Amino acid sequence: PLAEGATWSFTTEPDLSPPRPTLLSPQHGALDVPRNTVVAVAWDRSLDASTLTTATFRMAELRGAVITGSVAYTAATHTATFTPDALLAPYTAYVVTLTAGISDTLGNATFDPTVWAFTTDDATPGLALTGSYADWGNDSNGDGLYEQLVIRVGVQVTATGDYALSGSLVDVDGGEITWDFITRTLTTGAHFLDLAFDGVAIGGHGVDGPYTLTDLTLTNISNLAAVPPTTSRRDAYHTFAYPVGRFPAPLRFSGLPDVVILPGTPFLDAFNVRDYAQHLTRASDQLSYTVMLNTNVRMDVVLETPGTVSLTPEQYWQGSTEVTIRASDGVYAVQDTFKATVGWPRAVYLPVVLRSYGIPIRRDAWITGTDDFEYETIGWHRSGGTSHVGPLPPGVEFGIYLWDLSTCRAYSGQQSVWAYGGGDDGDLLPCGAPYPDAYSLGTMLNKTMPIDLEYVAKGEYSAKVWTNLPPGDKVCLKVGLLSPGASDCDYGASGYYGVCRTGVTKGWEDLKLDLSNVPTLGNVLGQPRVCMAITFHAEEGDSRPEGAYVDDVSMRLCPQELTDLCAGSVGTVPPMKPLVAGNIGGYPKAVGETALAVETNGRAHALWTGKLNDAFNTYVFYSSSNDGINWTPYQILGYWGGREPRIAVDNVHGRVHLAYANDEGIVHRTVVNGVVSAPTVVAPRHLYYLPGFDLPSGGLGWTNLAVAEDTGVAYLTWDEVYYVKAEYGGYTIRRRTWHATWNGGTWSAPLRKINDRDTYYSSIAAAPDGQAMLAWFQRWEQSSGGGITPGDPIVARTAYGTAPGRFPLRQATHALYPAPQRDESIVLAYAPGADAFVLASYHTMYPGYSQAYRYIWKDGAWSEPLNVAENTSGLGVPYYIGAATDTPLIRYVYGDNAGLKTRTETDGTLGPAQTIADYMAARGYTGSPGAYFTDAAGGLHMLISGEKNGVAGFYYVKP
Repeated sequence: PLAEGATWSFTTEPDLSPPRPTLLSPQHGALDVPRNTVVAVAWDRSLDASTLTTATFRMAELRGAVITGSVAYTAATHTATFTPDALLAPYTAYVVTLTAGISDTLGNATFDPTVWAFTTDDATPGLALTGSYADWGNDSNGDGLYEQLVIRVGVQVTATGDYALSGSLVDVDGGEITWDFITRTLTTGAHFLDLAFDGVAIGGHGVDGPYTLTDLTLTNISNLAAVPPTTSRRDAYHTFAYPVGRFPAPLRFSGLPDVVILPGTPFLDAFNVRDYAQHLTRASDQLSYTVMLNTNVRMDVVLETPGTVSLTPEQYWQGSTEVTIRASDGVYAVQDTFKATVGWPRAVYLPVVLRSYGIPIRRDAWITGTDDFEYETIGWHRSGGTSHVGPLPPGVEFGIYLWDLSTCRAYSGQQSVWAYGGGDDGDLLPCGAPYPDAYSLGTMLNKTMPIDLEYVAKGEYSAKVWTNLPPGDKVCLKVGLLSPGASDCDYGASGYYGVCRTGVTKGWEDLKLDLSNVPTLGNVLGQPRVCMAITFHAEEGDSRPEGAYVDDVSMRLCPQELTDLCAGSVGTVPPMKPLVAGNIGGYPKAVGETALAVETNGRAHALWTGKLNDAFNTYVFYSSSNDGINWTPYQILGYWGGREPRIAVDNVHGRVHLAYANDEGIVHRTVVNGVVSAPTVVAPRHLYYLPGFDLPSGGLGWTNLAVAEDTGVAYLTWDEVYYVKAEYGGYTIRRRTWHATWNGGTWSAPLRKINDRDTYYSSIAAAPDGQAMLAWFQRWEQSSGGGITPGDPIVARTAYGTAPGRFPLRQATHALYPAPQRDESIVLAYAPGADAFVLASYHTMYPGYSQAYRYIWKDGAWSEPLNVAENTSGLGVPYYIGAATDTPLIRYVYGDNAGLKTRTETDGTLGPAQTIADYMAARGYTGSPGAYFTDAAGGLHMLISGEKNGVAGFYYVKP
């Protein structure tokens, strides 16, 4: 060991990395750059100014003429500039080069050149925003949160003086978050200025990025008489997609819902503001709330003491108002705005969320895929060629010309595709160049893989085109059928046919091809392998500048059975694909999630998710059968995504409840006398964004459904996703549980979460008389053990009540387990014959060993666990609980190392286990079960994807 007071030395590794440019002004590919521009480069470190010369920092016209000028370096900001000696030529492309050999102060030099280009216009402004931006988060105190969001802005001035730069930061919906301004003394030339937006304001706003820098304004405050004294730009720049959790927020207040009110009705208790506020140390009811702004006095807005918002519009008035509410803890204050509209749903522009719970909504069913060519690569297969008759004219050579991305013209964004601006020779052409006057010039873009048009009722292939062509030259949108045996469209299409545009367009025009009426091919709808292409063809004799551009190529498809939901559809609907005999509903494709229920009269109901075409969303389908053999043709119930189908039968009222999650939110329907009701959105979707995560459910899902048959009250639970910052960096997903009740006509507003915001496997069960039980798996993670160390409360939690929406009795199924035991998942049911609630948990004992525990709740207490699988090693995982009404029988389906099994329990005694495979085989089936149902006598019903007597399909297996 070292003696007390000993010293030692070490040497750090030298920094050998080269300096790096971090921001270029003007940016690469910039258009409409002023003629008096000064080129500027921000570097990541201090440079050796002697290595910045006109030899290492140079500029030239694209055609080669060198631009003379002077180079300067500002050490304080690490900024190098090149100032041309004279005005640049108008409408000319320039190339700037930073050569290798530019060194930092440690002697590290750049290895490779940096080259970029821009194009001028004819302006010479006195001050300008150069269009160069960068952003980053500034963690000034090292706590892992960004105290500021910094956006660097490129500016240029022609007179030395004092200048102010200001700008606002808004969210993706245009809601203002905060603003910032700075003043600086600037010398003539180009500079980079930093706006630093308050991180607390961003965090308190509660909305994930990307954020938009807007109302960006540069003002000459030394000379307000200058012409002009200011320059500004809206929507100047979009930042990276920062998660809002990366910013500090003692107080968050966001997500106030927009509201639609039917004319002539007040909207009392529209929502409670406390549900949208979060504070680090205080409950939401300890904050103060104030209505700060109401833009239309014809809407009376009252914020009640309990936090509820009441809206009362003036009689006979229809219109809208925006209401801003502030939440404050006395130190920090944040605000959010919602819109309240009075009008009929048909008068409200889609998409819209109707916050009057119980009002159905309809969305457009078109499926549209668009290529706007804003990527770095073109993403299509390119081909083309030129030819000439006789000897070439003197000095004329024909080479390789192909379609390619171009910034010369664009309908939207920054890029389109140019018919001959690519290839070895096309790449050399400047903007505005004519196409080669060949005997024949042909270029084509095609998608390599075919598109599937099965189950498509109507379709349209379209694009925006810009042309300057003589008669005979043309740009076309075409489709073709993939030849038998061919694997892709690059060389496998049998021929392309479509619509063309020639002549000179008036700016950008539409070019559309009706897929039900393609020249030569006729109707291609219903075809499984269709190739799509964009072609350009020119003949010798009249070569014109720019030729043809194409942008925003779109393929728009309307699925069969949804044509009434496809606004503006055209064409002829092809015949329906035949239903598959023997399959549930005749459904012909692969099945996703499934749900099954059987009424006491024997009528079976099936609800499932699937895709008729890979281009479609995941749909929700429904079918029913009186005898289990003959099923009604499938209906499409949900066409904006679909998840977690659920069914609950109300035999007393002759009603079947259907529920599922999709991109609208949590959806409910009923079935009465075989007729399915319109959809009702119980809880509208919420969006949660985080880089690397994709949530097709829109942040809402994991539905569970129950009904109390004597009272007719239905119950729903669902989970809402949110993100929290992990202890050791990054973010992790959490879920909070909500519930709602249906009283025979309308749904209650979503009721507050049942616990602390960390719930999984939330479920609900109801007795006929209205007793209801909530259960959830609570994942508190209070230590690094993640729930497997002593004291971590990883155990199923429950709440019981007898009045709809109220669950006052909170219990755990069991005391905390000794480590390393814990529950991993749960299922819940009510057993009418036993008059008890039953819960089963996937209970892990140690790695590789688990048991299927079940608990019985009766007379206010949970029983001790019973191991349903009765295993002492391997796995025991519960998947389903069902119960009979006529006998005290409870049925379990669980998995162990031998596969899926089923067994029953009567009065605490477990019957013998039977494999699901044997159960199906005895009835002539093999396959994978997707849903189970236990009838009044205890019989087991199933939906399976498998085989019946050797024929593959989607089947119903009866007891």
